[in-house]
Parts: sequence; structure tokens; C-alpha cells
Amino acid sequence: MLTVVNLELHCYDKSSTSPDLFKSKFFEIRHSFRDYYELYTDGSKDGNRGNRIGALRPISKHITKTSRLADIASIFTAELYAIVLAYMLVYRKPRKQFIVFSYSSSALQAIKNFDVNNHLLMHIVGEHLHPEKSGKHVELCWIPSHIGIIGNEKADDAAKAVLYQHITFLKLPAPDFYPSISQYCSSEWQVSWDSCTSNKLRAIIPVVGSNVMKKNLNRRDSSALNRVQLGHTRLTHSHLLSGELPPVCCVCQIPLTVQHFMLDCLQFTVKRAKCFAVSSLKDLFHHVNAHVMVDFIQDIGFYNHL
Repeated sequence: MLTVVNLELHCYDKSSTSPDLFKSKFFEIRHSFRDYYELYTDGSKDGNRGNRIGALRPISKHITKTSRLADIASIFTAELYAIVLAYMLVYRKPRKQFIVFSYSSSALQAIKNFDVNNHLLMHIVGEHLHPEKSGKHVELCWIPSHIGIIGNEKADDAAKAVLYQHITFLKLPAPDFYPSISQYCSSEWQVSWDSCTSNKLRAIIPVVGSNVMKKNLNRRDSSALNRVQLGHTRLTHSHLLSGELPPVCCVCQIPLTVQHFMLDCLQFTVKRAKCFAVSSLKDLFHHVNAHVMVDFIQDIGFYNHL
């Protein structure tokens, strides 16, 4: 049976627990499993190089087995693969009882929950059954990192050192590819967006995905601001459906557009000055509070015509 011994369960409040208390609880658990062969695993990531790796180090024999994963691998995958490496050593050792210490609570929790959507997790579960059939027993245990546990510190050092190894060709879980796929789609979308030079919305949002939805607005206010941002409102574009002539500003005698009544119209100069002072729609939507814009539109009497 696959079990996870959780050091955190022996501490009542993790947020207020001192490293010394965690360390003492670790030695209590270690004493309970004193007849077990100890393995320490660690997954590490170098943000500068974008490398993800898995590593483990049994402290009793000073044997280290490490592996560098592909750059797109997640730290979660590295932590799981480090546990896979631990099971590989279990097969090679004549000992019958093993305890694998890992600082990754997320990896151990996923193993405990039998997440069938991750092939590495299922591999670990499958690997766990083989030692059991051969009379071996493996326990998994969570321990906090960087509290001075020698085995854990050595595993961390080994994990960082493997950055300079060649990449291991390992099948990665599908979620590890999601960031790269998203980045590629955004890049292609940006190329297409950059070619839309006549698009009014591009002048406001030059970078795709950078538009932040206005928060704390009711549905009506949000709808009004979205129409203003798009540059298409009933006030300025209803003539396209009715077949009438485009609307004209009664004061300035020029076509009535969102740009005009929000920024340029002389009729609203005083009211505009009370709310904001910007020179472009891009600055308006990026730097002016959404509620302030709604108040201005209501003040000039256009809110119900958008």
C-alpha cells in the first residue's frame, strides 16, 4: 500500500513553526524508521537558463543519481522524476526497507491522490508495487527544505549541479507544454495584430493579451466602457444600421467619434479637466480609473446613448 508520512502533520501550525521544531520532528520520524535505507530527492530549476532537473542523493552511501530534464519541463515534473529516480535505486539495493524524503508536498499529495492524468504519477504508483512483490517496502515522507537536514541539502546541491549535464529524453506530461503553446499562439496573434494598422483598437492595445478587464464595475458600466474602448457605440455607429448620415458634433461640426467626445470636444473641456488629463485613448484606458471614466460619460450625458 502506498502511504505518505507527512512531517507537517506532526506540527500544529506550519506558519508559526520554527525550523528547529521541524528539524526535531524530522529526527523523531527518522528514529521511527531507523531500520530504513534513506533516500533524499530534490527537483530544481534555474530561471536564468530555463532548465529543470530532477536529482536524488542517498546520504548513507553517498551515491547520487541525477538527470537533467528538457527546458520546458515544470518544476513539478522535476520533483516527480526525482522520486522516479529514487525507485530506480530501490531496485539496485539489497536492502528491504526504504524511506524517500522529499520537500515537494505538491508531488507527494498528487501521488497520494492517485492523479491518473499524469503518466509520471501513475509510473510511480506502478513502480511502488514492484518492490512490494519482491519483499521490499518503500515509504514516502515530506520534509521542509533549507532547515539544515544534511541529506536534503546534499540533494539540493546535486540538483543544481546537474544543470550542466546533457538533457535526458524523457516523455513529459502534457501540461508542461501548455506555456510554450500559449507563448507560440500569442506570438502568432501578435504578428497578425501588428498588421492591422487601421484597427482603432490596436492603437489602444498594441500588445495582445495586455488588456486588463476593469474590475469592480457592474455589468452596465462594464458594457459601456467596453464599447467606448472598441470605438463602436450606438451614439457613433447606429447610422450604419439605419442608413442615415454619420453623426456630427453640434459644437465642433466634425464627425462625432469616441476620440472626439472623450478627448477633443471643446464643449466638454471643463468637465474633462475635472476628471482626467490625457492626450490619447491609449493613455485614457491605461491610466485613468474606470469609475472616473464612467462618471465623465454620465456627466456629459452620453451614458444612456452608448
